[in-house]
Amino acid sequence: MHTNSFVESWGLRREVVERTFRWTPKSLSIIALTGVLLPLAVYKIGVAEFVRPRAAWGTGQRSPSSTRLSLTSARARHRRASCERRRHAAPRLL
Repeated sequence: MHTNSFVESWGLRREVVERTFRWTPKSLSIIALTGVLLPLAVYKIGVAEFVRPRAAWGTGQRSPSSTRLSLTSARARHRRASCERRRHAAPRLL
């Protein structure tokens, strides 16, 4: 069996990459793209999936961090409305 010299040299370079790595503008741009911009893009797409349906429903755009606050205020509004209904309801006869 004959070994391929190109494959062997590629394998050798892969084994010693930590010793041969150099900080160049190209390597910095690749690191910035995969370490910062790609996760940021995934986050923005995920947030957009929550914002778009709310805009279509006409409920306005809220950030995901305000969801808990909006649920709490919705519960408070519901409780106030039910108290108002009970207060203005006709008295029950026994």
